[in-house]
Amino acid sequence: MSVRRDTPLTYLAEVLLTSWKHGGELTATIGGVVAIGLAALLTRSLLHLPAFSGAYVMVLLSVLVAAALLFVAAVSTWRLHHRQQIALATTRTLLDLNARDRAERGRI
Repeated sequence: MSVRRDTPLTYLAEVLLTSWKHGGELTATIGGVVAIGLAALLTRSLLHLPAFSGAYVMVLLSVLVAAALLFVAAVSTWRLHHRQQIALATTRTLLDLNARDRAERGRI
């Protein structure tokens, strides 16, 4: 019997897989942050610029993470708004049908 070891990387892989199955916004956002970070490092190395200081790297990463969280929050907000609009339209339709049924019963 093999015991599966849970590590932060296996947990991250599960979260990303679940996100991909449910729309993929989080997976795409994390992929974008990683791609931007790698592009910045590659550009700096190709231009032979001096290395980043530790504080600069932390500031850059915090800005990228904040942008990613803002994007995910915006997508979640839009999805909630869209679902609420559908729920309100459904409720209004059901109330209209109920009112019509009552009016028809009153005529009979």
